[in-house]
Amino acid sequence: MIGDFVWAGWDYLGEAGIGHWTYGTRFAWLMKAYPHLTSGSGSLDITGLPGAGALLSQAAWGTELRPQIAVRPLDVSGKPVAKAARRASDAISSWSWRGRGGRACPRRGLLLLG
Repeated sequence: MIGDFVWAGWDYLGEAGIGHWTYGTRFAWLMKAYPHLTSGSGSLDITGLPGAGALLSQAAWGTELRPQIAVRPLDVSGKPVAKAARRASDAISSWSWRGRGGRACPRRGLLLLG
């Protein structure tokens, strides 16, 4: 890898929803209405927790030596999705989804790093 580009290193208030994926439709406006308050385009969320983008960067640059996992939200699997141009994946570091016990994660929704 020669280089890397990150749209926003840290999520921020404003430009509400430009990085949030919208479920239940194939089209969504660039800016999202309430309850979206943050941009959603950062590698780190507004509380400082790393998202899939940050985990991928850490694996690529060798700064994270422990295995990591990020999973696409299982509570919306199977629904149409309008992807955001400023966020490559909606995967998050969680495998606990209320009401989805025993259901498999779609293979393309799994990001294993490390």
